[in-house]
Amino acid sequence: LRFKIPLSIIENEPTFLTIENCVHMQEKHWKNDHHNYIHEGIRVFLSRLLNMHCYTSARLQEICLAKYQDLLCMVGWKDGEPDIKLGFKRDLAKGMRDTPKKEFHAMWDVLTTIRPPLGEKYRILEWADDVLGDPVFPEMSENGPIPQTRPTFKDKNKDAWGHQCSDWAKRANFLEGIGLHAARREELIKVNDGGYSLSQVMKFTGHRNSKTLVGHYLDDISNVGGAAAYLGLEPRRDVTEDFRSASMGWNPGLLRSLPARVVEESKQRQDYIELREQVEVLSLGIKTAVTEEAREEQKIQLSRTYYRLRRLRDMELEKYKKGQPRVYDTQCETYDEGDWRRSYFDRVVRHMIPERDRLADTLVLAVPLRSPEGISALEDLIALLKNDSRVAY
Repeated sequence: LRFKIPLSIIENEPTFLTIENCVHMQEKHWKNDHHNYIHEGIRVFLSRLLNMHCYTSARLQEICLAKYQDLLCMVGWKDGEPDIKLGFKRDLAKGMRDTPKKEFHAMWDVLTTIRPPLGEKYRILEWADDVLGDPVFPEMSENGPIPQTRPTFKDKNKDAWGHQCSDWAKRANFLEGIGLHAARREELIKVNDGGYSLSQVMKFTGHRNSKTLVGHYLDDISNVGGAAAYLGLEPRRDVTEDFRSASMGWNPGLLRSLPARVVEESKQRQDYIELREQVEVLSLGIKTAVTEEAREEQKIQLSRTYYRLRRLRDMELEKYKKGQPRVYDTQCETYDEGDWRRSYFDRVVRHMIPERDRLADTLVLAVPLRSPEGISALEDLIALLKNDSRVAY
């Protein structure tokens, strides 16, 4: 088709959600995000969804359509303490992770006292029959999970999650957002470099053909340190990680709006002038319309014109951001983020939502879940899932 139509054959460079990039996203999500979801439980679920992509080889649809009947919950032992484990039953979506749900708070109180039977290494915990068909990550409205067919809830829409994650990445100063294959690509690179056999790697990825793994997921950059190999030094495993982190183009100084000079210049362009003139004509037409039908038609046309005007501004902003260089200031510990959106969390959210205020501090701590800080974080996450956002906030 490209021989008949002048289509571009340039492929986008692969991106990688490294630990550094993931930390940037999670810190933005919990410590400095101006975006208000219709329910704070959505924030909890989105954070867990991203972790699922990072910690497992599960594909997008497998995660979004996961039901509790697909999960196996057990308690084992680790360092003399009971160890709570959650894993997918499917071979293509294995992994350990938390699955916060509205009833999870009482369950946690029970799990802290549950032990495997005497002389055994684990104990399987059965899900209640009435939640087996419920999605692990349901779609949510302002009232909570959206019912679909009683008693189950509506599955998470995979396309919506993809857009939500990319918008989240853009708010976290990643210029192009993110595709969720970036997380899977990084996970599979680390598994491949982890010393596992090819059969173990193939089983983990769910691939039947090794060409898929090599051709679509593994980075073209070799992870072999040439200098270390030549000099006989201990090989390093992190040679290419910084290069992969740079693939997502993080720029902490990205502007959220156009400078006044650029705005004034854009207003002088012919396409902008024509749209503004259309707005004036249509606004006058609404006021002078004789019939209700004519007035409604003018309103529809006005709405479309405003949309084209917004698109013009957005495209101008994207173009400006792509040419915006990253400024490295070695004298500052943090970047000067002057846009009002960047200070919204400290000015508003910390005072309005006490759970978010505490989570901004507790979620970054490297402490066990059974520590006071860990239990506090769990209680706050569950409160965000259970609280009525319309009343509480």
